[in-house]
Amino acid sequence: MSTRNILVGTTSWTDKTLVDSGLFFPAAAKTSEARLRYYASRFRIVEVDSSYYGMPSEHNARLWVERTPDAFVFDIKTFRLFTGHQTPPAALPVDIREELVTVANKNIYYRDVPRDTREELWRRFRLSLDPLRRAGKLGVVVFQFPPWFEFGRRNLAHIVECAERLPGLPIAVEFRNKSWFGERHRDEVLAFERENDLAHVVVDEPQGFASSIPAVWEVTSPEVAVMRLHGRNGGTWMKKGITAAERFNYLYGESELGEFITSIKALSSRAARVHVLFNNCYRDYAQRNATDLRRLIDLV
Repeated sequence: MSTRNILVGTTSWTDKTLVDSGLFFPAAAKTSEARLRYYASRFRIVEVDSSYYGMPSEHNARLWVERTPDAFVFDIKTFRLFTGHQTPPAALPVDIREELVTVANKNIYYRDVPRDTREELWRRFRLSLDPLRRAGKLGVVVFQFPPWFEFGRRNLAHIVECAERLPGLPIAVEFRNKSWFGERHRDEVLAFERENDLAHVVVDEPQGFASSIPAVWEVTSPEVAVMRLHGRNGGTWMKKGITAAERFNYLYGESELGEFITSIKALSSRAARVHVLFNNCYRDYAQRNATDLRRLIDLV
């Protein structure tokens, strides 16, 4: 069985600990352009994580298109405001920030933003994706909802709204609250994802927390299945006051990676393509694990 439809990569190519480690990029790759070009020579897909922290721009998207091979794919993590995360005013475009000065406290939430301003932010987000879409390089738009986003009718409606804001674009959904895939709601959630053509995100992450989701190996969109691997470091999963790199400080062993092969190949037989992204973004751990998993997939 061909495995060409399985794309394996990482959730960034710009993490500080990765660059500082000197373990992945050649010494000559000193610019963002050189690093992306090198990354794209090693992998066929990447997830853009910076778009979660700040609104992406059309300019950057055009540069990404120019600096990568024709068949390269970018998954885009959605801007944090849209998924209900706390958003510091500094993350917003300057003109929007000034407009919201009367409601801006330490953080802004989606519910705080006037309807017209929400419309404008969604419009800009859609436009920022256009260069990738036109070039055939846009993979999925990843909506990762926060730990306090529990199963419920209001939140289901919000997910539908998010999908409707991006018509024609492939949407992938990841949860961080155990209520979504507990025994009570699991089947209903999967049916909801299928009904709305939302790609379910299979996760590997520490278990035993209110924010833990089990690995649910299901395909809910015929076009794409997505897996995101966050590592298994339970000691840092919910720890406060640490960086993202410290939170996901975990290097999978080869035997652990081997556990995924059969299930990933099963996904690839049921979806047109499979995106596997390593989010254990500490030093070069994600790149090492992505390389090893790709080798194992091709061997088995």
